[in-house]
Amino acid sequence: MVVFVLTTGALHEDALADVADGFGGGADKKRKIEIMRDSQIGTYGATSLILSILLYLAFLVQIISSTNLLSAGLILIAANVASTSAMVWPWANMPPARDNGGLSSSHGVPSQETATMAGIIGFSIAFVLLGISIGIIVAVLALAFCAGSVFLFSIYCRKQIGGHTGDTLGATKKISELCLLFALIIAT
Repeated sequence: MVVFVLTTGALHEDALADVADGFGGGADKKRKIEIMRDSQIGTYGATSLILSILLYLAFLVQIISSTNLLSAGLILIAANVASTSAMVWPWANMPPARDNGGLSSSHGVPSQETATMAGIIGFSIAFVLLGISIGIIVAVLALAFCAGSVFLFSIYCRKQIGGHTGDTLGATKKISELCLLFALIIAT
C-alpha cells in the first residue's frame, strides 16, 4: 500500500477525499466543484481516507491470511492494474463537469477505441494474475465487481456534477480497487 501511495504521490487518495468533500458538502454542482478544487481537506474527505485505508488494510490482511505472499502480491498488482485501466472508461464516456476544463480535460479525452483497449488490456492482465493466484471463477467475479462499481459511480457523478473531473477519475480508481478486493474476500 505504501509503495502504491508513494509511486502516485497519493494522487488517487487526494482525489477520493476531494470528491467526498465536494459531494458531501456542496448543495449544487457549482459549489461541489468549488469544494473539490479547494486544497483543504474537510470532514467527509478525512473520513473517506480513513475508511478507505482501513478497508484496504483489512482486505489485505484477509487476502494474505487466505493465500500466500506471492498470490497476495499478484492480487494487489491485478487490483491496481484493473482499477487504473477502469478509470479510462468514464473519462472517455462522460463529459467534463467543469465548463472551463480542469486537469483531466487539459490532457484531452481518450477516444472510445482507447478506452476499450485500456479496459481490454488492463482487465486481461488482471484476469491472468487473479486466475493464477485465486482461480478463474473468482477472477471473473472480482473483475465484474470492479466494472460494476465504475458504472455505478459514473452514474452517481453524472447526478452530482454532470460529468467527470480529474478528482472523480481518481476516486473511480480507488473505489473500483476496493470493490475488486471486497469481491475477492466474499468469494474466497
